[in-house]
Amino acid sequence: MAASMCRRSKQIGRYVQNALLCVSRNSSSLQVQLEENTEVEYPPVKPKFPPGKWGDMDRKYAWHWHDETTKIAEITDPKQRMDELTSKEMKMWLFKVPEVYPRQLLFQQYATKTHMVEGLPDIYTSLETDLLVNKIKELLIEYICLEQDKILRNVYLSKFSSWIQSHQRSRIIVDAINRSILQMTSDGCDHLANCQIGEGVRVSAFWDRHGIERNRRVMHPTKTTYVTVQDSRFQAKYVADFQIRVEQPLPEFVPVDDPLCSSVDGPNLKYHPTVIGQVQMRKEKPSVVAGHWLGDPCEFGQLSMLLTNQIQQQVDYHQYSKQYELEFEKNLGLSASFVWLVAQAHTQGFNTYLDLTYPLTTQTILTDGQHFTFFAYQLNTLHLWKSNDANPTRNVCWHTDQMKLYDVVEDGTVKGFNDDVLRNIVKMFVLKPRAREVNLRPTLPAGDSRLIEQTKYLSEKQEEIVEEVEETYV
Repeated sequence: MAASMCRRSKQIGRYVQNALLCVSRNSSSLQVQLEENTEVEYPPVKPKFPPGKWGDMDRKYAWHWHDETTKIAEITDPKQRMDELTSKEMKMWLFKVPEVYPRQLLFQQYATKTHMVEGLPDIYTSLETDLLVNKIKELLIEYICLEQDKILRNVYLSKFSSWIQSHQRSRIIVDAINRSILQMTSDGCDHLANCQIGEGVRVSAFWDRHGIERNRRVMHPTKTTYVTVQDSRFQAKYVADFQIRVEQPLPEFVPVDDPLCSSVDGPNLKYHPTVIGQVQMRKEKPSVVAGHWLGDPCEFGQLSMLLTNQIQQQVDYHQYSKQYELEFEKNLGLSASFVWLVAQAHTQGFNTYLDLTYPLTTQTILTDGQHFTFFAYQLNTLHLWKSNDANPTRNVCWHTDQMKLYDVVEDGTVKGFNDDVLRNIVKMFVLKPRAREVNLRPTLPAGDSRLIEQTKYLSEKQEEIVEEVEETYV
C-alpha cells in the first residue's frame, strides 16, 4: 500500500513539473513575441449609439433603425428599393384624405409634423401676372358662361343624384379654367409646354411618426417578446382630380435653416389616435404611388387641384357649421400636399430611412368651380420617427382663406368676378421650376434614371404584325 502511494505521488509530481515547464515555455514565447511586436491590435469598440442624433431613443432600437437604414442604402436600384420598402405586411394607421371628422386639424399637423402659416410665401409677390390675367379673364369668362349653359341643357346629367350633378358641374368648370390658362400661358412658359396633365390620379404614401406608442415584436431563438416603442406607421391614399407634373422641382419657398422650419412650438399629441376617431388598418403592405411611372421624365409636381364637393356633401348631411367646412378644407389641402410630396420623395430615392437632402415643394388648389383655397407646401424632412430633440426640422404649409372667383352666372354673364382669385391661380401655373444646384438623387447611382423601358409594370406583350393583302376585282 505504501509503495503504491509513493509511485502515485511521483507520477503526480512529474505531471505537475511538465505542466509548469509548458507554461514557462509559453510565457517565454509570448514575451518574446510582445518584445518583437510592441503594437497590440484590439477589435473596434462598438459605440453606445450609432452616428447621428437619437434623443431619448433606446440604444438597441436606435441601432435597429441604423441597421435598416444601412440595408436600404445598399440597394441602389430604385425599383428594388421600392419593392423592399413595400414587401412586408404590417399594421398601419389609416391617414384619411380628406378628413371630415371635426377638430382633426391639430392631429393632422402632428402626424405630418407640419406648421401652418396664413397667406402665401413671399416668392409669389415677385411674379408679374397682370398682363396675363387681363388676357385670360375674357377667355375664362366666356368659357364659364359656355360651360354653365351646357350644364343647364345637359339632360343626361340631370338623371343622377344632386351630389353627382354638383361634382360633375365642378369638374366641367375647373376643366374649362385649366384649358383657358394653359392655352394662354404655354407659349411663354416652357415648363407648361412640356408638362404632363393627369385626371383622376391615384396617390398614396406611407411614413413613420414619433410619439404614438406601439408594441414591437422582438424575435429570440427560444421565445418572442414585445417592447414598447414610440413610433407608428401611417398610410394615406387619395385620388387627385387634376395633376400637373414637370421635369424639374419647384424652387424652395424658404431655406431649411429658416426659423419657420424649426419645430420648437410644434403641435403636441395629447390623446391616443383612437380617442379622436382614428382607425388602425388591418395588416397590409405599404404602398407608394406618385401618379406616374417610376423614371418618368416629369417626376415633380407643379400643381394639383382637388374638388371639395365631397366635403360640402358631408357638411350638408351632418349640418356642420361653416367653421368646420373651412377646417375640413385645411385638412385636405395639408394632407394631400404632404402625401404627394412624400410619394415624390420616394421616386428620388428618399424614404423614412434616408432623409431628404433638399426640400421638395408643391402647390394645391381646392375648389368647387366657384370657391377657391390655395396651398403651398414645403417638405423638409421624412425623419418624423425621431423626437424633436433629435430632429427639430419640421414641414411648412402656407394657405389662404376661401375666396370666390365669381358671385353668380345670370343671363349669360358672369357677375362679381374676382381678379385676385384668378391672379393666384395664374401665379401657381406660371411659377417656374428651377434646376437645383444639388444632386437630386444622391442615394442612387449616377446616370440616366429613366426606367420606363425597363419596368416590369409595362406590358411586355409582343405586337403581332398582320400583313394586309390587297383585294383584286375581276
